[in-house]
Amino acid sequence: MSKNFINSLSSKSAFKVGLLSGLAFAFVVGFFILLGFVVDKDGSDNDSDGLSAANPLVTIAKELGVNSKKLNKCIEADKFADKVAADSRGAQDAGARGTPYNVILSGDLKVVVPGALPYSQVKEMLDTIIAGGTPETNDPNLNIEGIKDGDRVLGDKDAPITIVEFSDLDCPFCKRFHVTMHQVIDNYDNVNWVFRHFPLPQLHPDATNKAKTAECVGDVAGEDKFWEFVDVLSKE
Repeated sequence: MSKNFINSLSSKSAFKVGLLSGLAFAFVVGFFILLGFVVDKDGSDNDSDGLSAANPLVTIAKELGVNSKKLNKCIEADKFADKVAADSRGAQDAGARGTPYNVILSGDLKVVVPGALPYSQVKEMLDTIIAGGTPETNDPNLNIEGIKDGDRVLGDKDAPITIVEFSDLDCPFCKRFHVTMHQVIDNYDNVNWVFRHFPLPQLHPDATNKAKTAECVGDVAGEDKFWEFVDVLSKE
């Protein structure tokens, strides 16, 4: 609209034109703002922050490339409460009284790893088993399963030796043993590592929440991201 046109109008007409123009501009701006809200609400795959500002675990996962909106949905639904509870019952059935609790499974052998041993001592136990021997901590009566559906497994799932770890993600001894287990997987192609949860809320109030969040990370982003997330928590 040219300046000459405005000047040619009466004051009353100019006022009406200005008012209508302002309303039209406000309508257009409001439309696009509303459209943005609708797109964000309907875009279920949009990686929105959601609860990440209030949940540092979601922030960690997002930094690893996990979709925070999907992760928040999983957390809010408490999707893995039953799995974490089942892992904990399995730990107790297998004789666990603290963490980390680890059992080496090979054939008929069920060898307890007593505590957060350094790599050198776990290596000695594995080498004994591979050579056909039986470590002193073998307990064939232990009630423990090998790899089952839903397990988080690092290494070859068909490997002849499985180490089942029951871990609390806030346990300092578990964090120390986490390093040992990575050394085992790096050095033994014939060993796999099964990670199961055994949070001890009486000692670590946030451990159960971390366990369920870790499972949600794996559910949303895959097995590799589960292990990356657990690795980060184990370094805290």
